Amino acid sequence: MCGLLGATIASGPAAAAATGKLSISNRDVLPGSRSVVLSAIQNKVENAQRTHRTATLVLRNTGNASLKVTSLSATGPFTLTSSRARPFVLKKGESTTVTATFTATTGTKDGQWLLGTGSIRWTSAGTAHRATIKLSGWWQKYSEHNLEPSLATLVHRFGYKSKMPADAHTGKGRYKRFSKDEVLSSYWTRYTKSKRARITQLGAFHTYPSGVYVSKYSRGKKDKVFRIFSGHVNDSQSVLPRRADGARGTATFTSKAAFGIKIDSEYSDHRFNNAAADRAAGCVGTCGQHVRFFKVRNANGNVKKGKYIMTMDFSGVNYDFNDNVFLLENVKPA
Repeated sequence: MCGLLGATIASGPAAAAATGKLSISNRDVLPGSRSVVLSAIQNKVENAQRTHRTATLVLRNTGNASLKVTSLSATGPFTLTSSRARPFVLKKGESTTVTATFTATTGTKDGQWLLGTGSIRWTSAGTAHRATIKLSGWWQKYSEHNLEPSLATLVHRFGYKSKMPADAHTGKGRYKRFSKDEVLSSYWTRYTKSKRARITQLGAFHTYPSGVYVSKYSRGKKDKVFRIFSGHVNDSQSVLPRRADGARGTATFTSKAAFGIKIDSEYSDHRFNNAAADRAAGCVGTCGQHVRFFKVRNANGNVKKGKYIMTMDFSGVNYDFNDNVFLLENVKPA
């Protein structure tokens, strides 16, 4: 007789229940998938002037079953909206977009950061979930008029903890480090040679209307430049301004040898800049520092290798260094 009589036959582990999973991405890319930075001017110079009032979030179901988005909401002067009435279902692999909008029309100051939180509630397999989005918006009553965000607060809203001047730098163009995070390097090279470098504009707060031209040049050859980025003329008072062609304000470039960077008329090599206005403003010693670089520190204070904040100020204006602010990626001092 077989010895299996009365024996218990073990079964394999129960299969995991199918469930949906909500993935969120930000078409701005920066600051990240769960953080949005916007800006608005209440009294624009003209209708053509543009600020970055809206951002597009992409919701995608990356799970193995359907999920249901039940509500979209936001605190502060922000909204989260969708063209689809709630609740709506996202099938496996399906995606849709949600628009984050900065709706501020006034503030307690004529220029200030306003904050909020976006909430996306969804359910799957009988379980409720909530995803949150960090919302930041710079509101100013008028274009320019010294109502722009400081360099430090602008950079910090993108999640970087680099130490940089809070307001106008007292050096007046003096070639000197502000902090241990500032890098005094006139020339740069790619961090990883097999990859292209990237430049992304975080903010433009200079005279409206005017674009910005960013070029690279070989070491010591300031008159031989190659254009790598052009900013949109209508976005000169905005966070995340567009490129001149209307696309997202980012571009990639490559260089076999060390390169300097020219932003409009200002060079990363201070020796090529006109320092007369600096000296007239009180600069002593070596002057002409109109383009500056800072190490990127993440929210935990850790330095991100190959990433730097590049910022500039047009000579002799006010030395606030927020005229054009960029993130450089895959670069290092030469």
